Amino acid sequence: MGTRGIVGVVSNGTLKASFSMLDSHPCRLGVRLAGFLADAVASGGVSRLRGLADAMAPVPWNDDAYQPMPEAMVRSLALAGLVQDGRIEVEGYSPFLCMAGFVAAHGLPGMLRAGWYIDAGGYAANPECEWGWIADLDEGVLEVHRGRAVDFHGEGRFAEAFRAGPMVWYGEEMVDPPIRLIARIPFGRLREAIDGFTALDIFADVAAGRWSMPMAKELAEDLEEDWDAQLEKLDAIGWMWTAESRARIGEARGIAA
Repeated sequence: MGTRGIVGVVSNGTLKASFSMLDSHPCRLGVRLAGFLADAVASGGVSRLRGLADAMAPVPWNDDAYQPMPEAMVRSLALAGLVQDGRIEVEGYSPFLCMAGFVAAHGLPGMLRAGWYIDAGGYAANPECEWGWIADLDEGVLEVHRGRAVDFHGEGRFAEAFRAGPMVWYGEEMVDPPIRLIARIPFGRLREAIDGFTALDIFADVAAGRWSMPMAKELAEDLEEDWDAQLEKLDAIGWMWTAESRARIGEARGIAA
């Protein structure tokens, strides 16, 4: 069972979000995506990303998403340098060759190069969805969403979408609360934010109203992370949390103290 989530992009007001079946947490997908966007900003390539995003076509989610890709799709990915020796390869990580595995391995950069994405906006209200990463090219921010909300809320684009009508995933209407927006990272500050992604992971559930500070400390210990160091990183990235997230973290720290 992987850490599941969604990863997507907003360009000219249109959201294109894909399902990610593995490693959707901050220290994997988050770090890779933040680094990719920071490089694009540094090289002046955001406008190119917008053109690629506008051109991306949706691939409907269906029973075939976990099955081997059609040969024509594999050949097109091979030509783009995204498949080697019949397998998807990235950083020594080789998931099985299917659409869902491809997105998990290559994330948004691969989606943009491939020119397609698994249409997964409705997955935002699935209780299995743990994280959401949305590169908003219109606003110039990376949105971080946390899943498994304990209640219905009004935080972020997915809450707004849910109010407009039921989200549909895999042919079923979702009835659970959608993922909750907890942080917005301006593109210009991505590099300095990356160092705090471990703290982002540890304190995300406090920011989302799911965990207490002692529970976060227990997670830090499980990850063999120094608690005081993580509190310092939490303070260093305090600017990126939403107002609601800052309030929850502040309240939790006050009670823990």
